[in-house]
Amino acid sequence: RADTVADAFELYPKTLEIAKRNAKRNRVDDRFSPVLGDVLLPGLLGDIKYEAILSNPPYIRSEVVDTLAPEVKQEPRVALDGGEDGLVFYRTILQNFSDNLKDGGFFLFEIGYDQGEDLKTLAGKYGYSCEIFKDLGGCDRCALLKR
Repeated sequence: RADTVADAFELYPKTLEIAKRNAKRNRVDDRFSPVLGDVLLPGLLGDIKYEAILSNPPYIRSEVVDTLAPEVKQEPRVALDGGEDGLVFYRTILQNFSDNLKDGGFFLFEIGYDQGEDLKTLAGKYGYSCEIFKDLGGCDRCALLKR
């Protein structure tokens, strides 16, 4: 939608610059606010309310990261490693930012191919329903969480 605006949070200045360039290239830079910040820190969003919070966090289990294909391992480990169970970022985002959703708002997460059931369980613990969407290969890929 042409009236959609977005705040984009990124931990590293270099990747934030890439996000800025991508927004400009796609002609949405007038509706895009890049913010340097760590989503693992509570209070990052203050009292701001959003209709949607989307995230493609690191979600690969720590023990699996070193076994990934070489082209995937070109990414920094911090961009891949989702902790022991791969769910650290999801848990933290739900814990820290549920109050930042407007009534009727939602979370949309990219997830690992085998994380659908885990996300459903986690969502339920925080009072959300969870619908899983599969990618073209038939694997779990996105989780939509609503209250």
